[in-house]
Amino acid sequence: MPVEDREPVGEMSAELQWRDNPCWCGASNLRPFSSTYSRCDACQTLVTRYPYDPTKFHVADDSEDFYGRQYWFSHQETDLAQPGILSRTRTDLPERVVHWLRAILRYKQPPGRVLELGSAHGGLVVSRYNHRSFSTSSFEIRNS
Repeated sequence: MPVEDREPVGEMSAELQWRDNPCWCGASNLRPFSSTYSRCDACQTLVTRYPYDPTKFHVADDSEDFYGRQYWFSHQETDLAQPGILSRTRTDLPERVVHWLRAILRYKQPPGRVLELGSAHGGLVVSRYNHRSFSTSSFEIRNS
C-alpha cells in the first residue's frame, strides 16, 4: 500500500502522532517533502513521518526479531498473506526486478554504481551483476 494511503488505525497516543522521525545519519535538520515524508538536508534521505515504535526494530535474536529468519519464512505468509521468500525469489525476477531496473535506468544509464539498502533475497543485485550493467553494493540493515 502506498505510504500516502496509510491511515493510522484507531486513536494514536501523543507519542505516536505524525512527526519528524530521526534520520539514520543523525542529523536533525529535516524539511517537509510531502505529507508523509521529510527530507534530511545533510544526506538527502527521505524519512517517513509515519509513527512507529523504534524499540520494535532492536535486534537481539536473528531468528525472531525484526527482519530475522521468521520474518522471511513465516511472518510474510502467515501474518501478511504475502508470498514467502522462496516463492519471491522465483517470481520477483520476471515481475518486480524488471520494474526496479527500469526505475534505476530512468535516473542513471550504465556504467554506474548502485547502493541497495534492504535487498531481501538479492534478486535485483544478481540481475545487475549478471548483466554487468552496474557496480553494485547491497546491504540488509541490522542494528545488531
